[in-house]
Formats: sequence, C-alpha cells, structure tokens
Amino acid sequence: MDEGGDMKKTSEKFNLKLSFIPMLNLRYEFNMYLHLIDDKDFRNQIADGNQAVDAHYFTWNGMPQPLLTTILQRVILGVEAYIPIATYFELNLRGIFAKDMKQFITNPYSLGGGGTVNNIYDLLPSLVDDRLSLKFFNPSLYGDTKTFYSEIRNPLFHGFQIDSDNPHHLRRSFEHLKKIYRWLDSWHPPHKMLDEIFQKNTDD
Repeated sequence: MDEGGDMKKTSEKFNLKLSFIPMLNLRYEFNMYLHLIDDKDFRNQIADGNQAVDAHYFTWNGMPQPLLTTILQRVILGVEAYIPIATYFELNLRGIFAKDMKQFITNPYSLGGGGTVNNIYDLLPSLVDDRLSLKFFNPSLYGDTKTFYSEIRNPLFHGFQIDSDNPHHLRRSFEHLKKIYRWLDSWHPPHKMLDEIFQKNTDD
C-alpha cells in the first residue's frame, strides 16, 4: 500500500512542500494535551501568572487565554487532518482508491457538501462506505458536532479566543473529540495502517 507518497503537494509560488501528517503523531498530540489539561502542575503554572508555562511541545510566555485557545485549535485541526488520512488509507486497504478521489482527500470541500461538518464527517468517509459516515453511524454525535462547529470551532478560527484561564474548561470539548476518535477507530483503528505497513516492509 502507498503510504501517502502520491498525496504530497507543492507550492512553487511560496516554495513549500506539504505531506500528510503521520496519524500516530496526531493521536499522540491529542492524548498529550488531554493529559495536560488535567495536570495539576500545568494548572498551577497558569494560575501562578509569573512564570513561563511548559506546554510540552513549547514554552508559553504569554497570557493563558490564547494558550488554551491554541491548544484547542491544535486538537481540532488534528481531527480534521486525521479523517482524510484515515479515509485515504481505508480506501487503499479495501482496494477501492481511484485517482479521481485524490481531489477529495486533499480538499474535502471539493465534495460540495457546503460546510466542514458535511464534507469531512459525512461525505468524505462515505467514499469508503455510506455506513461509515458519522451522520449515518451516530446521528446524535453528528448533530453535536454541527453544534460544536457552530459554537466553538468556527468562532475560534474567526477572531475569537477562549475567555478563561482554567484548562478544565476545555474538558467538554476534549470529551467530544474523544467520541469522534472512537467513531474513527470503529472503521479505521490505527493498528490497521501499522499492520499493513509492517506487512509491506516484510514482503519487501
């Protein structure tokens, strides 16, 4: 199975090459931040207000509100990056990936669903099987996701920030994203990709 090599993108104008983020990196980052917002030392550093905050990947020297905003933005982007990658690998594993699907994997908005939730959580996994769509698989969670995007995700990417200095206030958002990952794991658990890559390397 191709490991994403043919899905790389290049911008000649801006002199940048892009490639898929490894799925395990996305999951690790989510789990790391989930642990961090519950960590007493992390909370104490923020509450102190007079010291740099160790946020694992980086050290924060600013106000707590934009720090918490950055963390939540990162994990939301992580889920949005994870779904196209999972879809791509699942299409390959099932032997149904076609070249004309590449545009949908690299730009889910080309599916024409109108919004991020429709395109990424419904139409994209439906390329593999209609029954994998979050809208079909768990209509209640799909509805909660539309609310999450309307009330949290979209404002955070359009000029708003979290108006709190308490990491615990991120907990409900993280719990929602955990449910999204459980849905993803129901049809593309991470070990499937690792097993396929291991088998390919063994065969080679």
